Amino acid sequence: MGGFLHASLAVAAPILHDSEASFASIVYTPGINSTLGQVAAGRRVLGNMFDATNSTMLSLGLGGSIAFLIAPEENSITGASTFELTNLGSGHKERARLFLGNDLGGWIEIGDLLNQELGSTVTNVNPTVATLALTTPGAATGFTLTVLDGSFNSLRLLDVSPTRGANLDGFDIASFSLTSIAPPTPPPVPVPEPATWLLLVGGIAGLAAARRRFVSA
Repeated sequence: MGGFLHASLAVAAPILHDSEASFASIVYTPGINSTLGQVAAGRRVLGNMFDATNSTMLSLGLGGSIAFLIAPEENSITGASTFELTNLGSGHKERARLFLGNDLGGWIEIGDLLNQELGSTVTNVNPTVATLALTTPGAATGFTLTVLDGSFNSLRLLDVSPTRGANLDGFDIASFSLTSIAPPTPPPVPVPEPATWLLLVGGIAGLAAARRRFVSA
């Protein structure tokens, strides 16, 4: 039977971005510490988010921000996970707004992350695009992001913690990771089966023979 062979499409495996090297760019703009004037040097280390321990952290500082651009940049973010470390009962009410965008711009607000001093909760402002959820409410709080619609290669966190009371460093990130997936592979070009090639070649040969007979006549 004649027909066409189609190569099967390979499904790309998600890529985990959980190190500085797995991002094309990380733009960190620390805010202030309400008593020291700036976040302590030990809490301004990007590697603190990726060292597989929750005993160290990166602090955004009050009003500070951080933005991540994944590598490769043509991939699309599918989800994220972050762990906010604050001692229960500390009085540090910490909150961050989360955005998605492309090439570190065109930001779309997704929602807010609120630590345990603010009730260990999330707010979702664009639930048709992406949703935020709690994973580990309690003494410290984990959050996850799930992208539902659209293609984004950048994520941004902006500290919006209250600047009054016991707050010092704003939103703390003890661990952070993203997942992304490659764009869909274009459909393959149909390849004729061997039997189809034989039919085509035979047809062409027959036409050529018929033409020769017509000319000789």
